[in-house]
Amino acid sequence: MILTEAQYRYLVDDNASYEGAITNALASYTSIIEDYCNQVFTADDYTDTYYRVDADPLILKRPNVNSLTTITVGIETADVTAFTTNLESGYIYHDGAWFGSDVEIAYNAGIDPPAVVKHVLATLVKGYLDGFSGGLNDLRPIVSESVYGVASYKYGGGYQGTNSGHAELQGFTTLLDKYVVPKLA
Repeated sequence: MILTEAQYRYLVDDNASYEGAITNALASYTSIIEDYCNQVFTADDYTDTYYRVDADPLILKRPNVNSLTTITVGIETADVTAFTTNLESGYIYHDGAWFGSDVEIAYNAGIDPPAVVKHVLATLVKGYLDGFSGGLNDLRPIVSESVYGVASYKYGGGYQGTNSGHAELQGFTTLLDKYVVPKLA
């Protein structure tokens, strides 16, 4: 999850009791944000299985790979250091060695969530929990950020997103767009 309940309460200066609703809302909106960005913002372990490999490189389902744990080709475990990789993109080059084989790759992937992603999550959850009347358009989303010194945000108003498939994120998609990883065809 991008934020814990304690981190959320600190960010929004909220001590109200919502009896478990915060954790549920954080989990739901984390999933929505990660789905929109096509990446996981917290590190976790994954296993991808490829049947009768016919491509080089293999492209892992999750980019931003922190480490390769095991590569199993057929029933043999391969040396994970024996292959050229681009871990940021999730590419593993095998020079055709695996063509026609079943391959299972275990790895750890994810990144530390950027501050703007944490802010978007906290704002969405706060708005949801406060039950504002006008929907997400009542929120004033950040439309730019700066890293000079500590941080600064420029607030805008109204709906700014264009992705109709993620209505829950309206007003925030322009902020999240720079964290979107293109989906593989």
